[in-house]
Amino acid sequence: MILLIGKRLHGEDGVTLVEIILSIAILGISFLMVMQYYTNSVNHVSRSEGRSMALRLAADVIEDIKAYAGNEEWSTVEAYVSHYNFNKITTNYTLKKNYTCEITTGSFDFNCDGYIGSDDDDIGMSLTVRINWDGRSVALNTLMIDR
Repeated sequence: MILLIGKRLHGEDGVTLVEIILSIAILGISFLMVMQYYTNSVNHVSRSEGRSMALRLAADVIEDIKAYAGNEEWSTVEAYVSHYNFNKITTNYTLKKNYTCEITTGSFDFNCDGYIGSDDDDIGMSLTVRINWDGRSVALNTLMIDR
């Protein structure tokens, strides 16, 4: 049997074994490429979901501390932060990962048109909340001004 491209001699019908094997190989390679794309997409969505939840938790921690700090002295706020109970934030969510929280504070001073402060006059507190999960972390920073 002699094959020409697209034609067969002697009017033979059907497909050859080679054509079937090549068709299956092409379909298999295409399927593997689609599955790899799907797997990568699922992994990316999972990472994004973890990061979004970490940012949400960090924002909630900052808002909780700011709400507490409303009329309190800085020393009281620093004590609250140093003994902060992260579990009271996490109970509002169904968490799929193990998140931990680190909070650091510092003081700051600045001079602007509306305020003239001395170098030793701290007028605010910087607050950094770092959320860790699965070897990753995200941090949010904010400044709180003493009024």
